[in-house]
Amino acid sequence: MTVKEFLDKEKPNKYIITDRMRTPFKEEQLKWLDLSDIEVRTTDILADGTVRIHSDYMPDAC
Repeated sequence: MTVKEFLDKEKPNKYIITDRMRTPFKEEQLKWLDLSDIEVRTTDILADGTVRIHSDYMPDAC
């Protein structure tokens, strides 16, 4: 399932999307990523109810 499919299906109020190393994406990064191309590896729910989406995305090294 892609991140876009997950968000459309589950419709979480608060969520964090992380890369393969579990580093959260910044809002600026999310503007440039196509969430329909990024697969969900796992999800969990934090103590405050925020859904953390662990994706398979690995940023390019410069």
